[in-house]
Amino acid sequence: MKAFAADFKVRAQTLTSDLRHRQLIQTALRKYEAVRDRTKAQFQDWEAAREAAARTKWEAVNHLDKYLNELVGKLEARGTKVHWASTGQQAREIILGIIRDKKARSIIKSKAMTSEEFI
Repeated sequence: MKAFAADFKVRAQTLTSDLRHRQLIQTALRKYEAVRDRTKAQFQDWEAAREAAARTKWEAVNHLDKYLNELVGKLEARGTKVHWASTGQQAREIILGIIRDKKARSIIKSKAMTSEEFI
């Protein structure tokens, strides 16, 4: 673990002195702030909306097992095969198994789906 920490510090030092990387981060932050400000303007009471979102997040996190099982049930009812993995290695093995079974030669990541599209 000490070697990992030392390696991390070296890589972090290198990256933080990379001016192009810093410029990319600053650009991303400015874009985020612009979107955030536009989004805030859509609410009559931004603080109330934030509090409602925080309560919703707290509810979801504290009952994740329930909501995850509900999601899986809905997906399986539509014919989706759900795979469970306890570790990253197990997930990779499942994915590689699917790729081998289907004889896939490429994988394409599609756009993110909204919850309405997903369920």
